[in-house]
Amino acid sequence: MAIGKEGRGGRPRRVAEEIVHILSELLATEIKNPNLGFVTLTGAEVSPDLKNATVFYSALGTPEQQEKSGQILARAQYRLQGIVGRQLKLRNTPRIVFRKDETIEKADRIERLLKEIKDERKEDSPSG
Repeated sequence: MAIGKEGRGGRPRRVAEEIVHILSELLATEIKNPNLGFVTLTGAEVSPDLKNATVFYSALGTPEQQEKSGQILARAQYRLQGIVGRQLKLRNTPRIVFRKDETIEKADRIERLLKEIKDERKEDSPSG
């Protein structure tokens, strides 16, 4: 049997995109906790068997506020998963787990380190 034109990862990718879309709407309408803060869903990864979905988020604020946002998402996980399951109309609902997206913080840290190196080189140069 030939693989479709989308390749092997097509369906999990489409399901991941749909999960992010549905959850983005649900965060605005279903979670009434003001301590959630400003949370953005940055993406999702769904296993090839569609049984597990890791949803990545970023949260603004202090580390304590970000931690609080993560706790609120974790507590709402099963309720949101149920709603997502009804909207996706899949045989089995993927088990949703929220994970903080560290890529923005890592990129920021790399940017700061590169700037420090550049600044040090300016200080060490004979014309500086």
